[in-house]
Amino acid sequence: MAALAGCTATPAPPPRPPTSSPTSEMPSVAPSVSRPVDLGPYYDQPCSLLNAQQLTELGFPADDQIEDEQDGARVCAWSRDNSNTDASFTLLSISIYTTGDPLAAAYQKFNSDRAEDKWQTIAFGEHTVRGLPAVTRGDRDDGSQCEATVGAGNGQGIVILGHLYTYNEKPELCDRLVTAAELVVDAVRR
Repeated sequence: MAALAGCTATPAPPPRPPTSSPTSEMPSVAPSVSRPVDLGPYYDQPCSLLNAQQLTELGFPADDQIEDEQDGARVCAWSRDNSNTDASFTLLSISIYTTGDPLAAAYQKFNSDRAEDKWQTIAFGEHTVRGLPAVTRGDRDDGSQCEATVGAGNGQGIVILGHLYTYNEKPELCDRLVTAAELVVDAVRR
């Protein structure tokens, strides 16, 4: 009887496809945040959330820093044109949102792109970053562009964007951004 049940279950499609697959159906509503983090105190200081050593260990420049306000967020960006090295261009930016719910927007963008059959989201993965819901969206199949979005609750969130163009390897950028997100959440919780 158990063998028969196993045979009939095999041809049936799984109830929920893996979340890291670019073809999986993702919910259009972001998960809730059980322990919200107030990002308000860090809105005016996004550049303080990663130090030079952390940036270097993640493979990003620790100089050429720019701080700006953009699309309702306070942004800090580090970039460098490395034309003479294996990495031709690197950029890392941290955006602090105190309104606008960037995590919900990331889910909506993914589902909108899928519905319109756009190629803008090559990979979408759900993560947990220090107990907070997060997603990564990779926008190039060579792994050179990725965005990690962490929900902080109450419509707040952190968006970390990375570009790393290399000549010799796939940079596994989304993995680096998840690590960066962990470091940023650690800094916010201190």
